[in-house]
Amino acid sequence: MKNHNTLTYIKIIVCCLVFFFLPVFAELATNITESRTIALTLVISTSALFLISANHQLAGLHWRRFIANPKENIIYILFSALFIWASGYLSELLFSFQFEVIDPEILKKYLFFAPVIIITYTFSHAFSLNIIFKLLTDKINFHTEPHIVILYSGLLFALYMTCSQFVLPALFTQQVHVLTILKGFIMNFLVSLCCSYCYNQTRSIFPMTLGLTLASLFFLI
Repeated sequence: MKNHNTLTYIKIIVCCLVFFFLPVFAELATNITESRTIALTLVISTSALFLISANHQLAGLHWRRFIANPKENIIYILFSALFIWASGYLSELLFSFQFEVIDPEILKKYLFFAPVIIITYTFSHAFSLNIIFKLLTDKINFHTEPHIVILYSGLLFALYMTCSQFVLPALFTQQVHVLTILKGFIMNFLVSLCCSYCYNQTRSIFPMTLGLTLASLFFLI
């Protein structure tokens, strides 16, 4: 009997739709708060709370897998952090890819909430992304043809992320830039490939979650 049998199609679809429309929610929240940093903090933290509540059993299962083999998982944390950092650096260097950064004026103005903002931009986003990766690829059989599965799940998640981050906002603004979408897909594919590889090796979302958290923290600094 599978420990994650609570992953029904309805739950997968609802969670994936919530995360898919985060860019739209962020734009609406930005118009209200007049601050991109505050808007993203509200949207990401709220979606993360929803995803944790809806998938607490799944998160618990993956945490137990993570702590069952800590030495090997630490290696994958460091590997994923270095891989994401290198991918982000190359994307910024070659494609002038812009990452979301925290407005320092917001941190100064709301110093008491600075830790919440930083955690939201790093761990909350990383956890949400990896939960969605697991939900989106849950029906793929990870026990056969591992290299094919890693590639296939990486492509699937990269398409999902690119449509969410680049295609959807472009359709709303009616300003479609094919080159920007292509650059975004390449970056997302590298991240997705790392997600897929780390999960295939550890059967847990937490090594990649913590690795992405470290990389995101580095980019913020």
